[in-house]
Amino acid sequence: MISLFLAAGVLTAPIRPNIIILLIDDLGWKDFGVLGSSVYKTPNIDRFAAEGTRFSQSYAAASVCSPTRASLFSGQYPARLGITDWLPGADIRTQKLVSPQMPEHLDPKLVTLPEALRDAGYTTWNVGKWHLGADPYSPTANGFDVNIAGNETGQPTSYFYPYGNDGNDYNRVRPLSGGRPGEYLTDRLTDEAIGLIDRKDGRPFFLQLSHYTVHMPLEAKASDFAKYESLVGKDFAKRRATYAAMVDNLDQNVGKLMSHLRDRGLDNDTLVFITSDNGGLHDVTDNKPLRLGKGYLYEGGIRTPLIARWPGRVPSGKVSVSPVSTIDYYSTLLETVGLAPIRSQLQDGVSFAPQLLGKARTTKERTLYWHYPHYHTVQRPPASAIRKGNLKLVHWYETDKDEVYDLEKDPGETRDLSEENPSLRMSLRNDLDHWLIKVRAKFATPNPKFRTEKTAQIPRVSVGDCSCRLSIYRDQISE
Repeated sequence: MISLFLAAGVLTAPIRPNIIILLIDDLGWKDFGVLGSSVYKTPNIDRFAAEGTRFSQSYAAASVCSPTRASLFSGQYPARLGITDWLPGADIRTQKLVSPQMPEHLDPKLVTLPEALRDAGYTTWNVGKWHLGADPYSPTANGFDVNIAGNETGQPTSYFYPYGNDGNDYNRVRPLSGGRPGEYLTDRLTDEAIGLIDRKDGRPFFLQLSHYTVHMPLEAKASDFAKYESLVGKDFAKRRATYAAMVDNLDQNVGKLMSHLRDRGLDNDTLVFITSDNGGLHDVTDNKPLRLGKGYLYEGGIRTPLIARWPGRVPSGKVSVSPVSTIDYYSTLLETVGLAPIRSQLQDGVSFAPQLLGKARTTKERTLYWHYPHYHTVQRPPASAIRKGNLKLVHWYETDKDEVYDLEKDPGETRDLSEENPSLRMSLRNDLDHWLIKVRAKFATPNPKFRTEKTAQIPRVSVGDCSCRLSIYRDQISE
């Protein structure tokens, strides 16, 4: 049993709400109506936001999935953990740099967030994507009492039953048995989560409902696609309409889950978060005015939605501008339920419980870091970044080039200030370099086989590639 004790000064007595983290895969930062989308219909999530607090400066710990998920469960930066790319990563051998080796699972010595909550009396459930290691490093080996549909893979082969359980050993949704023809994965995972809630005992629960949607392959139910089919034309591709239908279906499932909590009398006793593991894929969704999307350390790749709701505790209709990151959830949840940090485990994150519960003013004075020593396809080379207050520096390792942006004046990162303000560039770069040393970051190294002339070689990308190249999308809409 891990020793956990009450934190002082935040809550007068331990309040143990049920906790649900709706972690959506590849969701763009403005993919809901309340966040600015004029295309996607999300009435349930918009109502959720009106009843809770939205964090407008929310960041993923990485621009791809596995590192962010590792940070969520550990409270540590991906660079410190060594998991800096999706697992097992793309095998790209023809570029100027070679990516460092990574562990392919969480360190068993870590006390994960579900372990900490379980030892405090919670029952813990994972429903959906895991992508942090195969057996014996599955969710149940990392603090979850129950695991449904979570394994080492990052995406399904299909969103329709049997979800790729047809002989392809990688992109399969396991363990998830049963089902019926035409069954849609997002619907099924929500139903599985509701079933666990219906079977809950007297303990509070921690549920990670980690939907594979809206990750590739793009597949939607015909009834959902029909709502957006009329938009398809020269400036709105069929794949975008399919994506819109997937967002719409997600919204329906959020509404179904929240209605069930109300029907069961659990609404006021449950803290719910909706967020994403990285920015949206910019070739499919619209991240503007943010620059680019998934796989990049520009804002489009790391800014995420974050909305929290807990009636009577989390203020309703509020927007917080305090920068927060995936690394912060661990500390935030322990503090929120009245538990002190685990003294034996370093935390990079900072609790935003005071902002979450409306007990502190928002502030932009925060420094955050990112380190991605990999190629997310050849167009997205290794980089690191720092945000300090409103200022941000991106460092590119192929060219040893720095870019500097003022995010308050230029959220789209269109005007590079590095040349006109070299002292600012040097200051930010020094801070970034010191942090990289502090966390013992691993770096991409020169590729001795790299040739500067054009080559006919095509980078080999594994079948489970989370880079989501558009060549693998499907416009599957049949039920």
